[in-house]
Order: sequence, then structure tokens, then C-alpha cells
Amino acid sequence: YGLEKPDGGTRPIGVGSAIRRLAGRCIYAQMKDEFGNVLTRTVPSAAMRLAAGLAADAPCNAPLQLGCGTPGGAEIIIAAVRLAMELDPRWAVLSDDKVNGYKALSREAILDGVREFFPELLPTVRMFYCREGGLFMRGQAGTFAAVDGDGLPFKSMEGCTQGDPLGPILWSLAYHVALLKIQAHHPDTLILCYLDDTYYLQLPNKALAAMRS
Repeated sequence: YGLEKPDGGTRPIGVGSAIRRLAGRCIYAQMKDEFGNVLTRTVPSAAMRLAAGLAADAPCNAPLQLGCGTPGGAEIIIAAVRLAMELDPRWAVLSDDKVNGYKALSREAILDGVREFFPELLPTVRMFYCREGGLFMRGQAGTFAAVDGDGLPFKSMEGCTQGDPLGPILWSLAYHVALLKIQAHHPDTLILCYLDDTYYLQLPNKALAAMRS
């Protein structure tokens, strides 16, 4: 399936089997509070701080991923930005939005994130993301395999499926490993995320340096 994007592009929506979608919804409903805690309370490890040139016990912010497991995450980000700018008007807010973020993420990074934070989910994730999946399209003429101009079939080999109830949390867990490393190199920068939309708050030069990490 495909949805037209505002810029004229197409956003593919992968619709898995009913059992897969149901299982994903049940897992997320049962574990959403745990997901939220990990994505908002995990600070860079001692090893990450040492690798960034800090002392193992140096003070360091925690990057806040508010797009998964935290109700009202967008409103929290707005309030946090307003408060931070009021406390220090010298600060700047820089943001980035990942291009094709869900589709470009490597499956290896997804597995690393799950292994780091929720290893009990590895069997489920491997079942759906550790093999090449066939892609099919459905239209008035029926269902047929998606192929390129040479007739070779497309395969699902990277990223999360948009349409998978676990897609947002899998993407967030993979991204959080990178966010923790960025935070270790910029311990006093405030990093706020809503899925792949990331905001860096600090003095302009420090915020820019964090965004470019």
C-alpha cells in the first residue's frame, strides 16, 4: 500500500498478517511503560562516557525519546523547549528530521538496540526482521509481487515496516543507542526526540556540534 506524501512522494505502508499485527499490539500494550522508562531515563554508560573523554561518573543528561511509551510526548517537548528558552534566552533550538528514517535503518542496528534494552524480545524480532521478506502489491487486478524495471523482485531487507505496531519502538531502541553516544560527547546539551524528529537545545555552537555528531 502507498500513501501520497505532501511533497508528492509515496509513503509505503507494509501490512503484515493479522496475527503479526495483533501480537505486536499486545506486546506494546503490555510493555509500553517499560519502553517509556528506558527511553527517558537511560543515561550514557560509564564506558560511553570514558570513550567520549569524560570521567566514568561525570554528570550527563539523559536523551529523551518521547515518541514511544510516553503519553503526550509532543506536548512535553513543546513545554520543555519553552521552559529551557525562558531559563536561558541565549540558547538555540536546532532540529533535524531523518530522511526515510524508518526504511534506511539497518536491521543490525535494530537487533543491537533490542539486545541492549529488551533482550527478551529478540525471538519475536528475529522472526520478522532476520530474513528477506517478499513484497507484494494489491490492486484491482489482484495481488502480485513487487518487481523492479528488470522484473526482479523487491525484498524487504532494511528498516522497520511502517504498519508494524512494533515499528516505532524498534526504531526508537535502535536510535537510542546512537543518542546515548551523542549525549556522552555533549553531556550538558538537552536532546529531545519525537521518533526521528530530534531537537538539540544549548548555546548555538554547542547545539550545532551535537546535531552534527
